[in-house]
Amino acid sequence: MNSANAITSQTSLYVKPSIFDLVAQDSMSELIQPAFKKVIYYLSLKNPEKYGWMSKWVDECFLGFNILIQRFCLTQCGASFSEFMYKLQRVPLQGNSSLQSARLPLKQEMLSLVCLTLIPHVRNKLDDYLQTQSETSQLTKVSVNLLVSCFDFI
Repeated sequence: MNSANAITSQTSLYVKPSIFDLVAQDSMSELIQPAFKKVIYYLSLKNPEKYGWMSKWVDECFLGFNILIQRFCLTQCGASFSEFMYKLQRVPLQGNSSLQSARLPLKQEMLSLVCLTLIPHVRNKLDDYLQTQSETSQLTKVSVNLLVSCFDFI
């Protein structure tokens, strides 16, 4: 038995991803929203009568798009969109977990959906609000510290 066969015969069911896979999928998930915004702005410039309203509500449009994509990927593949692109999969921590069933339990699926979509949306909105308020210098030092501490909590 040669060494190549010995290495391939010792593979386990759960393959741990490398740090490079994790960093790459994280970077991809951060790039989806700016790309979506560019597409919306392009569409609103090309056809303002039909898509002009989308440029005003681009964050909410992305939230809806992100919820649809992430929900589909979580239910069908057991991974977020960017995890699916790098062939990563979420595995339930408890219960009967096998790689044959790609579906997470409903509670974990919904919690994952909230963590993938709603929390980043709220965080981006808070960041935009803090940026506009710091530019206009209307906030006092105490309220800035309060908002920053809430921002760090999320």
